[in-house]
Amino acid sequence: MPDPDVEGGLLGLSDGAVAFSNPSSATSRANMTLFVGRRGGGGIAWGPALALGADPARAAGYSSIFETDDGRLGVLWETSPDDPSATNCTGGYCQIALSMVAR
Repeated sequence: MPDPDVEGGLLGLSDGAVAFSNPSSATSRANMTLFVGRRGGGGIAWGPALALGADPARAAGYSSIFETDDGRLGVLWETSPDDPSATNCTGGYCQIALSMVAR
């Protein structure tokens, strides 16, 4: 999995699967992505990548994953503001986004 040298999120899920989030780019902190995989055979078989932002070029920094009681996954991640003119948020990673994913 590509990674631009930034912290990602990793979580063992209640059903035994593993979730991983990171900016999925080898060259820049962009394209926040969630992967879910299953352990077995000495490694993890990752399922298809799920891009979390509508724009793959949108800034993406550190992330953290949580699981809800009903099995959905939430990813909190650093990003750029949706509308910089509406906030005092300047810079590439001054907003926290929440992406919820049903499994």
